[in-house]
Amino acid sequence: MQSEKYDVVVVGSGLGGVGAAALLSHWGYKTLVVEKLNRLGGRWSNYEYEGFWLPTGALALLYHGTEIEEIYNEVKAETEFVRVPKVSYRIGGKDWEMPAKGAIGAMLDIVEKIAQEKGQKEGPTGTFSAEKVTNAFHEGIQNRANLGLVTLKDYFLRHTDNEMAIGIFETISNTICGAHSYEIQAAAFFSFLVASRGFRDVSIAPKGNLANIESLVE
Repeated sequence: MQSEKYDVVVVGSGLGGVGAAALLSHWGYKTLVVEKLNRLGGRWSNYEYEGFWLPTGALALLYHGTEIEEIYNEVKAETEFVRVPKVSYRIGGKDWEMPAKGAIGAMLDIVEKIAQEKGQKEGPTGTFSAEKVTNAFHEGIQNRANLGLVTLKDYFLRHTDNEMAIGIFETISNTICGAHSYEIQAAAFFSFLVASRGFRDVSIAPKGNLANIESLVE
């Protein structure tokens, strides 16, 4: 068996790995990408399940005006990203359309209403308080540089044990950051929130993330 030599070997076919490999190849380096899974994209991809295309992680990313856009432009890869339109969240089995600003507070208000209707209690602290968790959210933004290594989930568990409220931040973390709330540091989450202007600058790929990954490979 004849071995083949490469200038660079990139481990992992996520957006970062494929993006780096595309640039290196564009610059003339013979590049190999190795991936342990049977699909490209890592946590920024899609797979088919019973006729539906499901995400492997993040649905949106900060694209316009970032290094990612620069990579696609430099290697002349075809892509399609559009800024996220109005967003609806399913909370308590019902779809709720979120405002462009103040969506976190709006969602937590819904959780409080549901908790009151169901008579849920939050241990010795009493009923769930949307105001308390919303304030913790804003404090996290202001004090993000001093949060240390605490995860996003543990940060909010300091303020509530309401599963629905914790689930909101888990969903946002997965959708935007491609990581579980118990994986990502709270400081990183809040920093990204600020960089994306409250997620108002994030974009989605209407045809799916995998198509954009494949365009870099080509």
